[in-house]
Amino acid sequence: GLEAISRGAQTAIFIEKARPAYELLKSNISQAKSRLADESLQVVMGSFLKFLASFHFNQNQVLYFDPPYEELELYQKLAKFIEEKPECRSAQWWIESDSKKGYSLEQIQQLFSLEMVKAYHHGDKFIAIMQGEKE
Repeated sequence: GLEAISRGAQTAIFIEKARPAYELLKSNISQAKSRLADESLQVVMGSFLKFLASFHFNQNQVLYFDPPYEELELYQKLAKFIEEKPECRSAQWWIESDSKKGYSLEQIQQLFSLEMVKAYHHGDKFIAIMQGEKE
């Protein structure tokens, strides 16, 4: 999120369920806000699915999903959410995983009802960029 803001994104919203990570994010963002517009960064503590349920999706959005790689059920929940809410397919989804600890790129492609746009690899870790419906 902070990287996205530094590269021109207008807003970044961080959603974190774990209190220690949430507190660390708040602290880091508090320091970054002194250099940025106040409304450009937001931290929300809670469930990403509850947040997404009321989120308004559009084609100019990039949603970055970076859960603990071992928590495969979080990927499954997101895939189900996207499947059931077609309007969220207009946004671009950046889904991060680790092929040794979590899902492989091939498994991500099978799990999600989105078209693969591109993938970035760094060792076992990767980011799958997905958008729209599979053809």
